Amino acid sequence: MDTKEVKANLNTVVQYNGVDYMFQGCIIRKNTATNEYYYQAELADLQARSILITKFSDVKKIAKE
Repeated sequence: MDTKEVKANLNTVVQYNGVDYMFQGCIIRKNTATNEYYYQAELADLQARSILITKFSDVKKIAKE
C-alpha cells in the first residue's frame, strides 16, 4: 500500500504476511541518525485482539469487488 492510500483504507481489512488485519492507523517517525522520515502501519488482529506495528510498505490492501 502507498502512503497516498491511507485515508481511503483506514478501518478496512488489509493483509500482512497473508493474514487479514484491520488497518487502524498510520504512524510517521523520524530516524534521528539519518533525518529521514518513515511510515508504519497500525494493524489490529481481529482474532487475537492485539495490535501490530509494521512497515507500511509490507501492508497490502484487499481489492474491492
